[in-house]
Amino acid sequence: MSLSTASSIASSSLTATQAQLSVTAANIANADTDGYTRKEASSSTLVTSGVGTGVEVSELSSKVSQLLISDLADATLETTSATATADYLDQLQTALGSTSDSDDGGNRGDRAR
Repeated sequence: MSLSTASSIASSSLTATQAQLSVTAANIANADTDGYTRKEASSSTLVTSGVGTGVEVSELSSKVSQLLISDLADATLETTSATATADYLDQLQTALGSTSDSDDGGNRGDRAR
């Protein structure tokens, strides 16, 4: 292995490590930020003609808790169901009309005496 090849491998390795450290720093800096999801940088080996020639960041992915996704889906379903029920009951109330003979909403108050 030549000195230039070793230097190239070391340089690419340091560059990939720097990218991973940058992602880690962003994760720490945004730990309390609403809506931020943890990121992860994956590295892989560069191979040319069967010989290792360096390292690269192959993937940057976002990590989201599957439990949170499940909870969000459940909450969305419940909200949709409640909205549909409320809309139906509003239509039913409109169709049936008022249950009192005046505009007092069924409260007679002092007039009942």
